[in-house]
Amino acid sequence: MMRHLRQLHTFGRTWWAKVPDPRIVVAIVAVVYTVAFFWLGGIGTLTNPPRSITGTIGEAAMQGVAILFILGYFPALIGCLRDFWELERVGIAFMAFGALIYSAIVIILHVTSEGSRLLQLGMLTAGLGFLALRLAMIGGYDFKPRKVAHDDDLLPR
Repeated sequence: MMRHLRQLHTFGRTWWAKVPDPRIVVAIVAVVYTVAFFWLGGIGTLTNPPRSITGTIGEAAMQGVAILFILGYFPALIGCLRDFWELERVGIAFMAFGALIYSAIVIILHVTSEGSRLLQLGMLTAGLGFLALRLAMIGGYDFKPRKVAHDDDLLPR
């Protein structure tokens, strides 16, 4: 039993060592991509679309949003975990486009139907803000820049 626990611990440490720095940021981003955009927004919406919205605009629109989330998830996650930021930006674009379409639907339904949809719009704004923040963090480079030694570091002391 203890041997299996040690092997599990070693596997966990090895896996964690492969996550690019800063590890906690990459881990949080990967969890948000996986839970919010893939499972809840993508798979959850495909298997159980919100009836209050599909009854008004049709199921195809919500399926389109879910597919955009799923299509964006894979390149975004791979790009995040491998420091391949150009690929991650492609995934972010897909997920952001899906969130913008869903936001437009929510705004239209808020104006045209009874009841408030402000909570939905607030959570969509938070999700879009997260994507914009991540885009700002990785903008400007295709890959994570490597640390380059300065000339001063090469001179003998």
